Amino acid sequence: MTRARDLAKFNLDGQAVTINESSADLDFRVESNGNANMLFVDGGNDTVNIGSADQGAVRLGQNLNMVVTGDTFGGIALTTYSTTDSRRSLLDFNKSGQATIGSHGVVADDEILGSIMFRGDDGDEFVDGAEIRASVDGTPGGNDMPTRLTFSTTADGANSVTERMRIDAAGDVGIGTSDPVAPLHVVGGGLFVNTLTANTSSAFHFSNTVSGGAYRVRFDANSNTVGSIGVTTSGTAFNTSSDYRLKENVVTDWDATSRLKQLKPSRFNFKEDADTTVDGFLAHEVSSIVPEAISGTKDETRTVTKGVFNSSGNPIAEGIKEEDWKAGKLATKDAEDNDVAAIYPSDSTWSASKDVPVYQGIDQSKLVPLLVKTIQELETRIKTLEDA
Repeated sequence: MTRARDLAKFNLDGQAVTINESSADLDFRVESNGNANMLFVDGGNDTVNIGSADQGAVRLGQNLNMVVTGDTFGGIALTTYSTTDSRRSLLDFNKSGQATIGSHGVVADDEILGSIMFRGDDGDEFVDGAEIRASVDGTPGGNDMPTRLTFSTTADGANSVTERMRIDAAGDVGIGTSDPVAPLHVVGGGLFVNTLTANTSSAFHFSNTVSGGAYRVRFDANSNTVGSIGVTTSGTAFNTSSDYRLKENVVTDWDATSRLKQLKPSRFNFKEDADTTVDGFLAHEVSSIVPEAISGTKDETRTVTKGVFNSSGNPIAEGIKEEDWKAGKLATKDAEDNDVAAIYPSDSTWSASKDVPVYQGIDQSKLVPLLVKTIQELETRIKTLEDA
């Protein structure tokens, strides 16, 4: 067979071409220069394979219409060249409520419209690692399709995904909750770290556009507002609950001076800021006098597991594998050869388990009533002496 015949061209203009019209269990294969299965139509499994005849990536017997495999990069690139804004590369997921191909039927609430799965090989099979899923989020109707996005990952020691974040049909984002009720609803706390060194840098920036003032932060407990940070166009207020309707057993005749004299105001510097001397108190010395002003317990500790510590021995990350910490101390490059900064400081350390202090804190505003009452008592004594 000559080279010319191998590369023969067929003119099929205006003609339909059907291969395997009898639906026999036959395969169809196209070779490329370096791949014997560049295109492989698996007749028995109704699957088109690109790059391999193997469907090893498909688990649980879920045959897919198309499988793309590569020994270096396995992927699909979608590229559009156009000066028209509406034309773009498109990955289109569609779901009908009817089982007949080409027919239409309304989908139901919570029905999955499409998902992107990420799986890794555990040595025996491909196991779920993460998922991005789109689901109906409400009652659909004519030209009405309320939808949410959920983002799920698999925890260490598990083999199935757990939802971590969602964006619901209203646009509310939930982290740690499947029912967000605000533009950002976080359950389980959060950590915000400002890595910038400029004095003008902000870890959080709240901008007030309400002339009459508004809450920027509100704290609720048992469905009651117990504190807030409020702003006006000219100032900021740090508020704690003080409404008389929240209180009982109110007493105004009590001895403040005796308690005040027990306080030991001190001058000191913090170890991390040796050059700055400040006025204040030692928390454990105040705890027996004004206990509501103090948080934490004297000499309290906790155990940090798989922790990364800075040069001062303070934990900066937890639940980190030692090999991940070592890799995270090094600057790397991403898939596009861009520089990626190190995650952890070069002088950081790692420990499988380490006890660290839980430091006490003080809310010095809680001392104000004691100070005011003492001044009132002193004023009474002074007036008594003046009138004598």
